[in-house]
Amino acid sequence: KSLIYKDISKGVDISVFPETALSGYTCGALWDKPEFIRDQEMFLDGLRETTYSSNITVIIGFVKMEGINRGGFPILRNAVACINKNTIQTYYKQLLANYDHHEDKKYFIPGTETKVFNITTNNGVVCIGVPICEDSWFNSHTRNIPQEMVNMGAQVLISINQSYFYYGKQDIRYELSRSIAKDNGVPFVYLN
Repeated sequence: KSLIYKDISKGVDISVFPETALSGYTCGALWDKPEFIRDQEMFLDGLRETTYSSNITVIIGFVKMEGINRGGFPILRNAVACINKNTIQTYYKQLLANYDHHEDKKYFIPGTETKVFNITTNNGVVCIGVPICEDSWFNSHTRNIPQEMVNMGAQVLISINQSYFYYGKQDIRYELSRSIAKDNGVPFVYLN
């Protein structure tokens, strides 16, 4: 919270944190504990209160519990919270990575709806789209979620990620980001 208070004092419009920032990306057995997931939701509610009297937007990745399965384990989604003006709007990652070191499909169920969010900034209302990691990799899938978000009115795209690095991947990310911004005619922010 201290980073957000610091951003508020500086007049920052948007404070962005990575995919699954509240828990970390590879939590394994911790994600099997409903109380661990509920603690994140309580923390998010506390973040919501920090935005009450300011125009800051906090974008932060977390793990959302959708219920408990028959085996007693949480049903989980990889999510992003867009916190602005004392409200929390949520988007669920739709394209789950399942290659290299990624194990999204092992832990999460996919989202089913593309969304955009209207946020209040110090300069007025802006419509943003917040694809989560794999959702941005349109060149590896049959869907182009960043384009879907722009078609829904997004004026800015902010992609939160928690991807592994390997030699040359930074160049690939740069080309992907450049392509999304150029093809859609909107600024594209990529946070990893």
